[in-house]
Amino acid sequence: MHADLKEIADAMDEQDDISEGFYYKPEERIIWHFTEYGIGDDEFDFDEIDSDDLIRLPNKYEINEYGMMEDFAASIPGEAGKWLNNSLVGKGAFRRFRATLQRFGLEEKWYAYREGAFLQKAMEWCELNGITYDEEEAPDIPEIQDVQKAVRKLNVHIVPVNDKNIGGIYDMAADWVRIRNGGKLDMQAGVDYLEDCMEQENELYLASVEGRPVGFCVAEDHGLEVDLMLVYVRKEYRKKGIGRALLKQAESLAEEYHSPLVLKIHPENSDGLGFATAVGYGTVRYTEFVKN
Repeated sequence: MHADLKEIADAMDEQDDISEGFYYKPEERIIWHFTEYGIGDDEFDFDEIDSDDLIRLPNKYEINEYGMMEDFAASIPGEAGKWLNNSLVGKGAFRRFRATLQRFGLEEKWYAYREGAFLQKAMEWCELNGITYDEEEAPDIPEIQDVQKAVRKLNVHIVPVNDKNIGGIYDMAADWVRIRNGGKLDMQAGVDYLEDCMEQENELYLASVEGRPVGFCVAEDHGLEVDLMLVYVRKEYRKKGIGRALLKQAESLAEEYHSPLVLKIHPENSDGLGFATAVGYGTVRYTEFVKN
């Protein structure tokens, strides 16, 4: 599945109380559904469309433009930033916010920020739904997660793996199983491994470039610690900061659980051991022994 990123972002922005947008898989485009109070006509009879062919766009409450305004205000220094923050308190926040933008001549800067924020949300939505896009550069907005800043030039995003985007990492999982067990590449082995991870409710994260999967990691929460079981990056994308971005996401997860992050690496995995040392994980706490 493929989409034009700006088309997705614009559709998110155009939704209101009387219309909602859907990504229509067979034609890879946005179609609209109007409520009974809407002034438009549905292009399709939605009762006759297979629900599996539709992906609903996030509504205005999920998009949360008020949160965009808070982030923008936090990015503005000095008196203007204080005024913007104060304008968001209480009823009438949107009206006061616009008036404050005019007072300090920040309208153009806000609209550029807002456009970038919608593109950012469109990227995240595409990646969560396994949809690729052609946008070459990340939107230039101040509020970007640390794991994205590390690889900003390459436009890499880290998102949770779900049942909609998991298909993009089957081949990588299969290659990792091949490396771990030896033998030939077996796609079913990769599928089985990932399904087992999902059944065990492990934490899986996907790294993507323009919506195209380029790496993934698997973490397990054991209560006293979070184990990072693997970090895999496609060969052509290695040594570009993607592995570090995935590690950063795992570290954030461990911090959320108030637990240390432990990297689990096979002693014969020289690349993995080198990566661990390069990112500052140089302490070996224990060694496991198995009978020959």
